[in-house]
Amino acid sequence: MQATGIAGALYSSGSLEERPSAAQAAREFEALLIAQLIKTAREGAAGPADESAEAKNYLEFAEKQLAEALAESGAFGFAKVLLRSLSAEGADGGGEPGGPF
Repeated sequence: MQATGIAGALYSSGSLEERPSAAQAAREFEALLIAQLIKTAREGAAGPADESAEAKNYLEFAEKQLAEALAESGAFGFAKVLLRSLSAEGADGGGEPGGPF
């Protein structure tokens, strides 16, 4: 039986960087992390407590688009680190001892 979805992308043959589905999954994960960082920063900032539902929806949409753009550009590098840590090269000492870098 063959694994599908993210598990299938991560455990199929070939290097992780060569598998578009694994790279895409890593970028999507990075976008989720960045979106959460942006949302947390916004919620922590002082602002009007009685924002309309439309304003909240617009902010969430803008945050999601910004997070996706940052993840696609590799600005934070979470996806790259994730792929490296999951790859055989990263596990064989591709980085410093005790860390993924």
